[in-house]
Amino acid sequence: MKNEKIKRYLQVPTRTLITELQQHFHPTLLKDLAQLMDLFDIVHKKHAEGNPKLAKAYNLFSQFSYRIPLHLFREEQILFPLLIEQENGSAVLTQASFRNMESEHDEDLLMIQAVAELTDNFTPPPQACKSWKKLYEKLENFLSDLELHIAIENDVLFQRFQEKKGLKVAR
Repeated sequence: MKNEKIKRYLQVPTRTLITELQQHFHPTLLKDLAQLMDLFDIVHKKHAEGNPKLAKAYNLFSQFSYRIPLHLFREEQILFPLLIEQENGSAVLTQASFRNMESEHDEDLLMIQAVAELTDNFTPPPQACKSWKKLYEKLENFLSDLELHIAIENDVLFQRFQEKKGLKVAR
């Protein structure tokens, strides 16, 4: 499924792809993250007592939400400009440039997948209120969007440059 979704990005020129990441994917991620954190705050305050899995999921998602803005900043202000310079032949990227971002992507996915496990794959309990149900539905959509976002960066954009330079990054 992921491979099918990223196919359309394989032929997109690098600058266009970077622009789409910066103008669509990153702002959407930050907006969704803020909305989810607000909703998670409500559900956590109301239901965390006596529900240790919900409390753990909340703590993990909170950690995740603090990591993401810095990660996006590094991509937009450091890595993406270097990719454009590399494409123009005026910058040199190393395997470590990609490995660091891919490692962060892996850690981010692991955190959200741990939230999925703690929430029984986003299945609200029978007693869940509307906010709780809405939170789990939005979290499930968020994970799907995040997986696509990361696949576009790792498997399309970064891979493009690693192949050009003959770099091989173990996944």
